[in-house]
Amino acid sequence: MQHKKEKIIKGTKIVIFDNQFNKGMSKFKKMVQNEKIIQDYMKHEFYEKPTQIKKRKKAAARARWLKKVNSEQLSNKRFY
Repeated sequence: MQHKKEKIIKGTKIVIFDNQFNKGMSKFKKMVQNEKIIQDYMKHEFYEKPTQIKKRKKAAARARWLKKVNSEQLSNKRFY
C-alpha cells in the first residue's frame, strides 16, 4: 500500500463572514503587506545581473552611511 503525498498549499487565505467583503479585503491587504508578497514579486519581476545587485547594495550602504554621518554631525552642533 502506497500513500499518496498530499500537496500542502501555503498561502494567504481569508474567510469572509456575513458578506463583509470590505473588511475581508482590508485584512487581505494587511496580510499581503506583512508577508511582503508584492515586494518579492517586484524584486523578481525582471532578471538583475549580479553586478547590478552589487551596485544597488553598495549605493544603499553609502546612503545609510551618509545619513549616519549627517545625523552625528547635527548632534554635535550646539544650538544656543
